[in-house]
Amino acid sequence: MGKINNSFLWGIIFASATWTISLYLYWLLNMSGNQIKGKVENKIHYRLVNTDEKDRIKNNDKSIAALEGKNLLYDNPKSGSDKYSANMWKSHKIRSDYQRKMMLKEKFAKQLGMKKSANPDNGLDKQFGLIRNAEDVRIRDKGYNLHAFNTLVSQRIGNHRGLPDTRNKLCRAQKFPEKLPKVSIIICFYNEHFETLSRSVYSILDKTDQRYLKEIILVDDYSDLENLHDDVHKLVNQLNNRMRKDEEMLETNNLDVENVVDYINDDNNVDKKTTDKNLKLREGFNVRLLRTSKREGLIRARLYGADNSVGEVLVFLDSHIEVNVDWLQPLLTRLSEGVDGVNVKYSPRAVTPVIDVINADTFEYSASPLVRGGFNWGLHFKWDNLPKGTLKDGEDFVKPIKSPTMAGGLFAIYREYFNYIGKYDPGMNVWGGENLEISFRVCITNGRFQKTIPILIVDPISKIHHSN
Repeated sequence: MGKINNSFLWGIIFASATWTISLYLYWLLNMSGNQIKGKVENKIHYRLVNTDEKDRIKNNDKSIAALEGKNLLYDNPKSGSDKYSANMWKSHKIRSDYQRKMMLKEKFAKQLGMKKSANPDNGLDKQFGLIRNAEDVRIRDKGYNLHAFNTLVSQRIGNHRGLPDTRNKLCRAQKFPEKLPKVSIIICFYNEHFETLSRSVYSILDKTDQRYLKEIILVDDYSDLENLHDDVHKLVNQLNNRMRKDEEMLETNNLDVENVVDYINDDNNVDKKTTDKNLKLREGFNVRLLRTSKREGLIRARLYGADNSVGEVLVFLDSHIEVNVDWLQPLLTRLSEGVDGVNVKYSPRAVTPVIDVINADTFEYSASPLVRGGFNWGLHFKWDNLPKGTLKDGEDFVKPIKSPTMAGGLFAIYREYFNYIGKYDPGMNVWGGENLEISFRVCITNGRFQKTIPILIVDPISKIHHSN
């Protein structure tokens, strides 16, 4: 019995000693780990603060923004570090800055050494998208936040650029009537990037036969972006001054707002009489700038522009587009078929171009396939493939395509017919519903002619590029 008790006692002592040693060693490891961690933290001078950007660096992103700017990396030693640590930080930072500059110099030397492509759109990301300093990063990121596209690239492209003609080769051989109706092009914008809006206007002037242009109406939907309205106003004045100098056109931009039809702000919704000053608008081509008295939204802003237009045909365009060669004549030709201006003053149809894509990041252009508009039972607009057998031979690629619906952002319609079908519903507060709303208005109306029916047409000869 005594031997058993002694063995039990020695077992307890041995177990206690083992636990004591284990706990002591565990305590030492923790103390050592904390000290090492503290030393490591004092030596780390660049700490990633954004997981997404960390992944971008791992993926070898081409942008210098992954290395500097955007507050991705802390460039100062941690507070509370001693003098020795601060000196080490300075030494390490100088060495790392030198290595970084050498790496970037090598990277950009390869890119800048490349010859520019003959095609103006090839490799835009390598030409206009290069990040040269922190200011470029700031411009690019601010653009993405405000406009959802790369404003740095858009700004560097400028007001004029060539775009490839991706139409079917038969389109280039098409002939159009000399006598076509004149158009009022209506572009509504709210806090749009100025250079992108400016290029939209210049592309129209560069690639449109001005015989068919009555006016370009820019409707500022009460933008509050700093200096935007003033910049657009200066642009409009410059364009009109240039046209007056070159073509001796009338000065009409400085309009008397009280004498302009105000669809939005007229509480009684009674159209004012057209004044003598407004009659002068019909004597030449003008670029006009209108501004709403409050934020109205896309639909009511378009109504504002339409009610103040004087052209026979209305062409609605977005504020971030670029038109291509011979884009307008095909639309007007399809639209004016059967119209003689006396017995038949307008046609009960709307015509839309093929809408190509401008990449939001690189502003590269890509052609779109021939499709037509549709919708699902959730009343969402969508693009559908053409029915089988639509494109049988080459001639079919240049023929107009009948479409159940159309995109509401880019289309042409006679102004009188637009008024006849009831225009847009002014109760729509946000964009998107106009796609189906204007399509249904065109399709359900009987028009005023017995031998024609309302129709929506996609014209494959006309192409407009839209920034996505």
